[in-house]
Amino acid sequence: MDAKVLEKLLKAQQEHFEKMLVRLLKPSEMNDTELYSKLVGMIGEFVFDLTSGMTFESWLGRHRSYFE
Repeated sequence: MDAKVLEKLLKAQQEHFEKMLVRLLKPSEMNDTELYSKLVGMIGEFVFDLTSGMTFESWLGRHRSYFE
């Protein structure tokens, strides 16, 4: 895969992730700091690794329920 194509893909995935977090972090009973800390603990950081099959789709599949 071309490096520029991969970079574009990763950037698009990061933007999608950020949009989902913004939607998820709308005002609630928890304050922003508590909610952020809880989410960080529950959702692992996405790290692309094609050789081990760690794609955004596989990562999102494991964490989709947090964003719905």
